[in-house]
Parts: sequence; C-alpha cells; structure tokens
Amino acid sequence: MPEGEIFEYPITRIAHFTDTHERCPVCGLRYEVEPGFFYGAMYISYGMTVGFMVTMLIAIFVLGNDPDLWVYLAIIIPLNLLCVPLFFVMPGC
Repeated sequence: MPEGEIFEYPITRIAHFTDTHERCPVCGLRYEVEPGFFYGAMYISYGMTVGFMVTMLIAIFVLGNDPDLWVYLAIIIPLNLLCVPLFFVMPGC
C-alpha cells in the first residue's frame, strides 16, 4: 500500500497542483511514468468530465424547467473549469 505523497503541493495551490516529487518521500522510490500511462489517464479523465457535464445538463434541465442555451453554458462551463483540479487528482484514478 503506497504511503508517500506523489504531488508536492495540496490542491489548494492551483498554480502548482501538477508538480510531483521526483522520488517517494517515504521510501525513496523514483517515480517513472510507464509508456502509454497517459492514454489510460486521458480516457478516465474524459469519461469523468463527460459524466459530470451530462449530470449537470440533466440537473439544469429538471430544476430550471428547460432554460435557454445561455443558462446551460453559463453554469456548466464555469463549474467544469472549477472541477479540473478535482478530476486531475481524483483518488483511485
């Protein structure tokens, strides 16, 4: 079971939330990315984002009684942008 943190800074440091340690702070293991790793991460991130946006679309449709297109865009786009760091470091992905 992994014990060391991969990311150097907490998610609250938006400018640096992608910075990672070169080695594990606990055991000293050198972090290396396997070939093709980012393909899997890309598909998972894409699926989570699409699922989030479809959920928001349905919620706005039901709660807003099918508002105009600009209402959908004004709500979904900012919420999606705010959730980018969350989707990036989602546990288990």
